[in-house]
Amino acid sequence: MQAPAEIFQALLAYKKSALLRTGIELGVFGRLAEQTATADDVARDLDLAPRGSRLLLNALVAIDILEEADGSYRLTSLAAETLDPAREGYLGELSRILTSRWEWEAMGRLPEAVRRGGPVIAENAEQLDYGYYEEFATHAGAVTKPTVARVTGTIHDWAAQRERLHVLDLACGHGMYGFTIAQQHPRARIWSVDNAQVLEIAQKHAARLGVADRVETMAGDMFTLDLGGPYDLVLITNVLHHHTPERATELLRRVAAVTAPGGKLILVGITADDGPVQDSPEAHLFSLLMLVWTDNGEAHSAGTYRQMLAAAGYQGMQLHRQAEIPMRIIVADRV
Repeated sequence: MQAPAEIFQALLAYKKSALLRTGIELGVFGRLAEQTATADDVARDLDLAPRGSRLLLNALVAIDILEEADGSYRLTSLAAETLDPAREGYLGELSRILTSRWEWEAMGRLPEAVRRGGPVIAENAEQLDYGYYEEFATHAGAVTKPTVARVTGTIHDWAAQRERLHVLDLACGHGMYGFTIAQQHPRARIWSVDNAQVLEIAQKHAARLGVADRVETMAGDMFTLDLGGPYDLVLITNVLHHHTPERATELLRRVAAVTAPGGKLILVGITADDGPVQDSPEAHLFSLLMLVWTDNGEAHSAGTYRQMLAAAGYQGMQLHRQAEIPMRIIVADRV
């Protein structure tokens, strides 16, 4: 009996991911954005083996990323819009995040993780110095732009009316949320928290955006580090899903203690809906990554966030969805 097309395509999906990652890494799309070329041309210009070049290009044609005519290859319109490094809509940096070696290695051992109920690899997201975090800080900033814009737009008027705007950015990663707020609000000062290696990368982003003189860094574990304060705004992005609701609430209470009355908290992350699984498929797929990366993490539901925030002393939770982006934005007020 022939397998249904949907199952067959799902089983092939990893090959497509590998193809895209390889084409991006080798510079194939940038080369073909300049002009059409034969496989031998691409091999010569990118220092590839002729056989490897031909088979790679043909496979990219097979998945509708390239077009071929009379032995010459060119980008499809979709590839030209999204895989040309010179274009504004370039998504190539995503390959360093979504197909990182850390994620591939961990997901390759998913059966073991399901049996164990947690990670089976020694290097995982429970570690403060996990190498993936440096990769994320380096490459995720560009593709975070839509979410950064939504976050900054959500609190723009509130922030503009304040005489002081002290911002704590926990697990800051690339730092683009806090740094963009600093760009838009000259009175803003940012305190960025992460491990030392990630903070070095974030400081480069701050310098590029011209706000480094208003950024201070604090290296260490956000659960034990002296957070200072008080702050008017706290950002916690892409991290609470690493922990149980109880552990996340512990962090939220620490944050509430250093937030000034009338201050705000912004959470960003992949969030499940409270309804059927089919309503938020990305969140449940993401939870598999948390299974192989963490002991107890998963994508929490909106209702769970509401309970955690109330327990930590926040009120007025607002949930903002984004079209075509699974990242949700939660804003709450300090009681």
